[in-house]
Formats: sequence, C-alpha cells, structure tokens
Amino acid sequence: INSDDFYEPGTLQKVATAFQKEPTADIIYGNGYTLLDSTNTKILVVPPRIDYRRLLFHGCEIFQPSAFFTKASFVRVGGIDETLHYAFDYALWLDILKQGNAFPLDEGLASFRLWPESKTSLSQAKFIEEEKLVLKRHTKSFFGPYYFFMLKRFVKRIICYRVSP
Repeated sequence: INSDDFYEPGTLQKVATAFQKEPTADIIYGNGYTLLDSTNTKILVVPPRIDYRRLLFHGCEIFQPSAFFTKASFVRVGGIDETLHYAFDYALWLDILKQGNAFPLDEGLASFRLWPESKTSLSQAKFIEEEKLVLKRHTKSFFGPYYFFMLKRFVKRIICYRVSP
C-alpha cells in the first residue's frame, strides 16, 4: 500500500477470511475507491475476474491497494523486481499468475488518492515504458498481446488519468 492509500475498515479480517475459504489462492483482490483530490469525488473501482491471460491482454486491472498475495507465491516468483519503479506490481501479478490463481473479493478494501502531483498523474509515460518491458518478458511474438495491449492502454490512460488541478 502506498503512502496516500488507506484500507477500509475491516479489510484485513475480510482478506484473512477469503484466504481461509480459498486455500489455493495466490492472490485475493477486491474492489477499491479512487479519490480525486481536486474534487473529493470517490469513484468505486470493480476489477473484473482476472487471470494471467487477461492481464496480458488488458493490462493491470488489479486495484493494487486492494490486492493481497501469499508469502509462498511471493517467494516462488523471486519477489518484486527491484529494477522496476512504476510497473513492479504488474510484473509481480503476472509472475504469480503465470503459475497461480487469483480470487476476487466483492468488497471495497482500500482507497487510492489521485492528485495532480502524484506519481500516477505525472509519470504516465514512465508507467507505459515499464509496462512494455514487463510485457516483453512474458510474450514471444512480435504481434502478441503486447501491441494490442499497449494501444488500448495508451488510449485508456490518456482518458482516465487526466487530473485537473
């Protein structure tokens, strides 16, 4: 969780219960809220059911502050790639889901504050460059999901992450 994010009340208990109900889960992920700092608007984010293939073709649709993973899956994939600064979570999700599975939890688990000077707002080009590197590691074909994803992601980011002061 990042410094501007916070968990909703009861999140840790809900996640612990979910891991008990789904003992084969490598990742439990839930809904979250994006808070637009300039207007105090709270937007519910409901990720779709995800798996490795979906993340390749649609990008990082996991709401990062509302995602939890097991220590075993983290160790199995060698942890976080410390050479990445923007897409390290996306890389981790792909690495885990290449051999593992994720289960959704239909609960609002965390909030993410989006403000004009945040890393997310100011560094979209850097996010996209790192996502390209991550996708290249997971695809072999020149015309694989990487190119389809990047075009879609570029358009989505331009539309969704324009934050006005």
